[in-house]
Amino acid sequence: MTAIDERDLRVVAESAQRYFTASAAVPAEITSAFLGAESIAAHEFTGVITLAGQFVGQVIFSAPRGLLRELLLMQGEHALGDDNLLDAVGEVANTIAGNLRREFGPNLQISVPERLAGRHTLPMRQRARPYVVSLRWSQHSAMICIDIQRAI
Repeated sequence: MTAIDERDLRVVAESAQRYFTASAAVPAEITSAFLGAESIAAHEFTGVITLAGQFVGQVIFSAPRGLLRELLLMQGEHALGDDNLLDAVGEVANTIAGNLRREFGPNLQISVPERLAGRHTLPMRQRARPYVVSLRWSQHSAMICIDIQRAI
């Protein structure tokens, strides 16, 4: 396996930005990017997509309750219980992964999003120090953890 490069990281970050611009007409701002430590604290809701094929590993989107509630309200949804918040975080993660498939080709295999509620540390499987991109959207922080490597 080989390391991903800056272009690969940019594709993931821009996929998240595109989601917010298209879904809520409010762009997300990248506030920082860094290598994660041994454990990375997640927000209250997390969507995990597992990749296989030319990339292996996970792309993880994690956001606080307030961000997801505001996102749902902007989309016209008024049921704001945890089930809908889990659906929302899974939708964001799935959309990011779909954008990756469009960029990297149809052979990229993408799992159904695993949706997690509650604060915990992010699972890591591929990299000792995954890439973490912090986002700000409508006064809320969120993050993407990019724990992937090229398989070929």
